[in-house]
Amino acid sequence: MNYTHRCLHSHKLPLLILLIAIVVILIQPYSIHAAANSSNTTIRCLTSQSSALLQLKSSFHDASSLSSWQPDTDCCRWEGVTCRMASGHVVVLDLSDGYLQSNGLHPALFNLTLLTNLALSGNDFMGAQLPDSGFERLSKLVSLDLSATNFAGQIPIGIGNLSSMLALDLSNNPNLYLSEPSFQTFIANLSNLRELYLDEMDLSSSGSTWSSDLAASAPQIQILSFMSCGLSGFIDPSFSRLRSLTMINLRLNVISGMVPEFFANLSFLTILELSGNAFEGQFPTKIFQLKRLQFIDLYWNDKLCVQLPEFLPGSRLEVLDLILTNRSNAIPASVVNLKYLKHLGLTTVEASMNSDILLIRELHWLEVLRLYGGSGQGKLVSFSWIGSLKHLTYLELGNYNFSGLMPSSIINLTNLTSLTLYNCSMSGPIPSWIGNLIQLNNLNFRNNNLNGTIPKSIFALPALQSLYLDSNQLSGHLEDIPIPSSSSVYDIDLSNNWLHGPIPKSFFCLPNLEYLNLESNHLTGIVELRPFWRLRSLYFLGFSNNKLSVIDGEDSPSQYLPKIQHLGLACCNLTKLPRILRHLYDILELDLSSNKIGGVIPGWIWEIWKDTLGSLDLSNNAFTSLENSPSLVTFTHLSHLNLSFNRLQGEIPIPAISLPYGVVVLDYSNNGFSSILRTFEGRSLRVLNLRGNKFNGMLPKGIKEGCKLETIDLNSNQIEGRLPRTLSNCKSLELLDVSNNHILDLFPLWLGNLPKLRVLVLRSNQLYGTIKGLHNSDLTRDHFSSLQILDLANNTLSGQLPPKWFEKLKSMMANVDDGQVLEHQTNFSQGFIYRDIITITYKGFDMTFNRMLTTFKAIDFSNNSFVGVIPGTIGSLVSLHGLNMSHNNFTGAIPQQLGNLAQLESLDLSWNQLSGVIPHELTFLTSLAWLNLSNNNLTGRIPQSNQFLSFSNSSFEGNLGLCGRPLSKDCDSSGSITPNTEASSEDSSLWQDKVGVILLFVFAGLGFVVGFVLTIIFQLVCQLPPAKMSPRVAQREYEPLLLVLLLLQTLIASSIPCLPDQAAALLQLKRSFSATTASATAFRSWPAGTDCCRWEGIRCDDGGGRVTSLDLGGRHLQSGGLDTAVFSLTSLRYLNLGGNDFNGSQLPATGFEMLTELTHLNISPPSFTGQIPAGIGSLTNLVSLDLSSRIYVVNQGDDGATVMSNLLPSWGFSRVNFENLIANLGNLRELYLGLVYMSNGGEGWCNALANSTPKIQVLSLPLCEISGPIPNQLASLHQLESLDLSSNKLSGEIPKKLASLDFLSTLNLSDNMLEGRIPESPHFLTLPNSSFIRNAGLCGPPLSNECSNKSTSNVMPHLSEEKSADVMLFLFVGLGFGVGFAIAIVVRKPCIGKYT
Repeated sequence: MNYTHRCLHSHKLPLLILLIAIVVILIQPYSIHAAANSSNTTIRCLTSQSSALLQLKSSFHDASSLSSWQPDTDCCRWEGVTCRMASGHVVVLDLSDGYLQSNGLHPALFNLTLLTNLALSGNDFMGAQLPDSGFERLSKLVSLDLSATNFAGQIPIGIGNLSSMLALDLSNNPNLYLSEPSFQTFIANLSNLRELYLDEMDLSSSGSTWSSDLAASAPQIQILSFMSCGLSGFIDPSFSRLRSLTMINLRLNVISGMVPEFFANLSFLTILELSGNAFEGQFPTKIFQLKRLQFIDLYWNDKLCVQLPEFLPGSRLEVLDLILTNRSNAIPASVVNLKYLKHLGLTTVEASMNSDILLIRELHWLEVLRLYGGSGQGKLVSFSWIGSLKHLTYLELGNYNFSGLMPSSIINLTNLTSLTLYNCSMSGPIPSWIGNLIQLNNLNFRNNNLNGTIPKSIFALPALQSLYLDSNQLSGHLEDIPIPSSSSVYDIDLSNNWLHGPIPKSFFCLPNLEYLNLESNHLTGIVELRPFWRLRSLYFLGFSNNKLSVIDGEDSPSQYLPKIQHLGLACCNLTKLPRILRHLYDILELDLSSNKIGGVIPGWIWEIWKDTLGSLDLSNNAFTSLENSPSLVTFTHLSHLNLSFNRLQGEIPIPAISLPYGVVVLDYSNNGFSSILRTFEGRSLRVLNLRGNKFNGMLPKGIKEGCKLETIDLNSNQIEGRLPRTLSNCKSLELLDVSNNHILDLFPLWLGNLPKLRVLVLRSNQLYGTIKGLHNSDLTRDHFSSLQILDLANNTLSGQLPPKWFEKLKSMMANVDDGQVLEHQTNFSQGFIYRDIITITYKGFDMTFNRMLTTFKAIDFSNNSFVGVIPGTIGSLVSLHGLNMSHNNFTGAIPQQLGNLAQLESLDLSWNQLSGVIPHELTFLTSLAWLNLSNNNLTGRIPQSNQFLSFSNSSFEGNLGLCGRPLSKDCDSSGSITPNTEASSEDSSLWQDKVGVILLFVFAGLGFVVGFVLTIIFQLVCQLPPAKMSPRVAQREYEPLLLVLLLLQTLIASSIPCLPDQAAALLQLKRSFSATTASATAFRSWPAGTDCCRWEGIRCDDGGGRVTSLDLGGRHLQSGGLDTAVFSLTSLRYLNLGGNDFNGSQLPATGFEMLTELTHLNISPPSFTGQIPAGIGSLTNLVSLDLSSRIYVVNQGDDGATVMSNLLPSWGFSRVNFENLIANLGNLRELYLGLVYMSNGGEGWCNALANSTPKIQVLSLPLCEISGPIPNQLASLHQLESLDLSSNKLSGEIPKKLASLDFLSTLNLSDNMLEGRIPESPHFLTLPNSSFIRNAGLCGPPLSNECSNKSTSNVMPHLSEEKSADVMLFLFVGLGFGVGFAIAIVVRKPCIGKYT
């Protein structure tokens, strides 16, 4: 975008200011000349003027650039100073780009009262506030330039009183704002303004009146630049009075409405910059016809419709950028008339792609070309022609599908200085020919699938300044940068790759380095921070989420430290705060999360950074207290404070925010805070996350009107009483989560009046009463109209559900949604985004969603006492994904209307009193992946089509009247077949045939076994003479004695109590858990001195008094770590500790190897971290091993995909050899490793399974970061019944051999990058589409997207071949049966003769 910047910059010196400067320059030599030639007088600057300038100089830390400013010399000759000839007064002071530093603007400056021009831009005033008074004394000022000076705070009204002002530039000071005075007051007296630059200054408090205020006060304005000022609202019609406008720059605001038609009447307009706003409607085509227009940028107004006109010859348009707008027509052929066009940016439309490209190829004079694919990752696009645009210096292509290597014709663009290929599905290594583009200064290959090492030739590019290779799959070691001292590189971003090894020392020696981001790789070694402090320009340093150990260094800090603003040291093995932090005064963002820092959070953090700090993350450490509360300090622009997952206690600190605007996020979750807030303070507070603390008592009632809170999360505390009705004052509330507390209240129907409420989670409280129907007056009003998640599970609500209540849930009825993420963007300069987190029961698991789309809809009314019928109106909620009505007292039939819920993925109606048949309409739910209708009174045949063929018998058990697959109970031919089944008979005929074949196999095999067993029995009997049989045995005299002995043994075994050492170990384990309501419930049967074999969750062996089973699963217990007393229970066969909270502790390194008899082990986290102990791999008797996260953490991608969060702690298989872990587990039948990081395994994980666990039946590896193709070796696991590889990074085709796994009944390959045709075997045809969804390249049944004719590689042999094989097997088994039976007859005859 260099050309764009040149165009905008060219207007910063207008004609009027140039004329003034020329006059001053002409006058100055004359004044000096006159002074030199006068014999009687010497014109020097006044003493008062030089004294003021010397005081100003003394305020700068290093004024070496002002070497000419010496006492007793003529200040009119000093650098940057111009005086009035006649009086010796200073009239011009220009210190711009002097790289001076000061703690504030010295008031001596205001003694230069005749100043007409003052320029201080490009210097650093270190976040100081502008003086409240003084500027009003500079009444002669016509030009004031304070741009990029790092001033902060309110702009003083004195500047607004300078009525002679012609040009005012306060831009690029993001911490400046206008509030009191307002923008309207500030500009009211600046009626002579011609130029106004306020870029990046916060004007959000001006509301929507900024345009009318400007039109009323500055009618002669010519240049207007308000980039990124937080402007909103429409452009007022009065703006049309500003007829002298030559430049309008409103880039990066939130201005809405239509682009005004009157812009086409601004005949002097040359630059129109409207990118990054919310304009909508039709863009006025006449604007393109303005004769002076040279620059038009509408980029990133996705609701703005643009129709290109016919371009006439002679157009002076140089820049045209329409990326991310809705272009409604193809590029007109007349675009070739734009002979001055240098910069073209377009989002290509698939319908006109070919014609557009043909025209773009003709614009051979282009210097800048930016093209984006409209939908991204669509059909393949060829850019082989791109090399013909020889004049290109800037090329940017984004959101295309190159499906492999980048276009090689780019090598012909030898003038390129910038190359960006973003999100273009490029794979393979970076080509070496990139090194031939020797003029490149910017290289950007972000968000692709590039692999291999980074070529040495890239860092050898002589002009390279910025390199962005983040979010790829690059690996290998980082190479040293050749001759780093002469390198011009200033930006390097290699984050989110697979790089490993140490950081080369040459990175510490790049003299121009400003930005270095190496986060989220596998880099290792010790990194000393001290060498980086020599890099004077460095402002961003990111080492987070590697395997680095960061240390301070021995020397004291350098005198000249860099102006570090962003420092990322998360997960860097820090044990204390780096000492250098006390000397970094410009910190905007600091991330020290996921380290091992303990003790007190020091008070100097709040004092030193109170004027700069925007985001502070100290989460996942071991801090215990705060030296000083941040509530004692007033922060100027704090947006994000994260103290979660520490051990902080006491009163909750609410920082004071002085700004009346913006968004503040406070995350104090998972600590030990206990105080209740008196009120929710702060006009800027938007997000308050206090989940997992120890708050007790009642919530405050004093929530005032004007509450701006959008998220309130109080999950898992000990809050009592009623919900405060003043919550209704929070009109912006989107999420309210008070689950897992002791709220005693009726259902809060009054919350339905909150217009933006999307998520309401009230589960696990003491809510009672009924959900009342709506009054007649409510039927016409919106009520819970935005609600997308409603969770009332585990309360004592009762009564019938009112049908009309569900008709008000409009959001759940809407089938179209924009699919946005529930998140909050702060006004922090780096755009920090906080995403809401909720935990609900979904598909039978407690799932934590930490990236939730607005398209996800769910209702959970489980574990209450609701009665009556399930309302059929629920069937109108067509966008529901999850519905849970289990564990209630619902009666009647399952509503047929539920068949309308086409997007439903999870349905649980279990443990009710539902009756009747299963509606055939439920088979229409082709997205249904989880179904539970168990333990009701349902009758009839289970439907035998679509998804129902994939469900296990657990979905239907406990219904005595149900029959048919998958239950073992067959249906009779008369009364048990429902009309629904008859309708699906054609679909199930194939499988009825297969059932017959299987039955033949079973009976034939039974006959074969019977035949041979009879043979063996008769042979044994024939060889034993009757005389040798004991008469006592023959007369069965020992039977009563044996019965008495057996009964005695049973009584003795049952009377042996638990051994003392076993009880002592269990009691020690009990003491290791925190005293909570959950622990009191779990251990209520564990009093000391009683028989531990009778304790809940404990089983002992028969007669030995030793514990063989310990089941504490799902008890929600809390502990600081697993007590080693459990390893004293050496007879354990079953150990279940899953679903408890061990606070991120590591498992003991030794001890598991002592549990040699263990067959079942479940220590599924979420709260264990670190590596898996090797002792688990020595448990040779293990049959079932579960190390997965039962509370799945889910990121909903923009396409609905579920992927693992990069921020999750992992078990770290990169540090434990998977092959060694399972090498001795030959008896393993079930292995659950969900959310265990395995990306470093390649195909080794599968080879290890095939070699070590050949009997595996259940294999669950979701969210494990597994990449590459699905290994063929999986097919060697012949006993597999269930396979889950969902939400990984698997690619390629599904191996045909998987279809040969005869026992495989459950398969989940969803949310990967698989492609090609799904194998067409009868086995795969029964699987639901949910087994394969969200694999963009997959096609064929059961998915709806058809395959092209070329996609035939996975077509399986014809069914007739399989039937012929079945017949052969049947013949051979039958032959065996006949042989066995014949032998039995032959042997039987002589035996009969002997006995007779």
